[in-house]
Amino acid sequence: MACRGGGLTTKSAGAVGLAIAVVIGGSALALAHPRFLSRLGISLPAVGAQSAASSSTGVRATSPSSSSSRTPSATTSPPGTASASAVAARVEPAVVDINVTFPGNSGGASGTGMILTSNGLVLTNNHVVEQAATISIHIVGQSQNYIGRVIGVDPTADVALVRMEGASHLPTVSISSVPATVGEAVIAIGNALGKGGMPTVTSGAVVQLGETITATNFRGGTETLNNMIQMSAALAPGDSGGPLVTTAGRVLGMDTAASGTKGGSGFSTTAFSIPIQRAMAIVHQIERHEASKQVLLKPMAIMGILGVAPSQWLPQFGPIDQSIHQGAAVENVETGTPAAGAGLAPGDVITTFQGKTVTSPSQLESLETAYVPGDTVTVGWVTPSGASKSASLRLTSGPWA
Repeated sequence: MACRGGGLTTKSAGAVGLAIAVVIGGSALALAHPRFLSRLGISLPAVGAQSAASSSTGVRATSPSSSSSRTPSATTSPPGTASASAVAARVEPAVVDINVTFPGNSGGASGTGMILTSNGLVLTNNHVVEQAATISIHIVGQSQNYIGRVIGVDPTADVALVRMEGASHLPTVSISSVPATVGEAVIAIGNALGKGGMPTVTSGAVVQLGETITATNFRGGTETLNNMIQMSAALAPGDSGGPLVTTAGRVLGMDTAASGTKGGSGFSTTAFSIPIQRAMAIVHQIERHEASKQVLLKPMAIMGILGVAPSQWLPQFGPIDQSIHQGAAVENVETGTPAAGAGLAPGDVITTFQGKTVTSPSQLESLETAYVPGDTVTVGWVTPSGASKSASLRLTSGPWA
């Protein structure tokens, strides 16, 4: 399997990197666009294409619709329906670009969101904003960027609700009251490839319902998403959190993952969306302030690091103890955070957290969710030279309301 990480993203640096999802033995990309990969000199479309090509064997075969086999910048219309561009024009005012940065100036990721309320509640994927140090939200056509604050997430469903600070009188999306049906014409709208500007619009059809996929992030973690809509409307990194709409402009789902790419463009016509009814049920639970094992409302406790699996460590990151194969390898440490104060540095591999063995960055995040900002925990790590160290640190909070 390839990786997933923030923006095509992911789990643990959040939407921090390339995410690959396995579809019944195949794989799919979580679609947050990781700008930090480009900073490292890696071409994102090439990464996406290469990852998909190397891990897509066994993916359930689908027949892409003729409308989804066009170039990404073009839009076509299913027979007998309104043009995709005309439909998108009604929806786009309520679609936003989401840009996040990660701890330690380690880059960022870009995704998409949809405005649910006039005072700025935005629905997006959890992997778009997960572990973000800052969140910036932009409405196309406006000069202002809004600060985003996460008010609740369901990591298991990959759903997040974010508030735009100081927003008012905003346009909102229209939610479909009818679930998607196989064969239904659909249109996907999003911040493809994290370019910003006018959203990319693609069209296709619903291929399957009730699909299960497993997303694998670039840090080595995985998550399973159930009851997904599979469609042939082309998606690309950066589209995560964008709306999948009917030809009437009503939201059927939230675009989340894709498998493979089309001609190296970074676009895929085997794509997956979370049913909007499921996403909205989580939104309403968050709005009622009803926390549960899955839905998290409390401020997220963080150490202030960006980590990857040791197996995903790149030479550009610097030296690392090559004998360590499990844990969370520290790529960057944000200045002024508990991790910095404890002496953690790039190249260290976190191996224990509060007495428990850390096997991967995703598992470290799971351990952190049991704590709140202000809690003191003990962390153990191995330095690039092989020395074992430990320290107690006081957790702080991420960009939460």
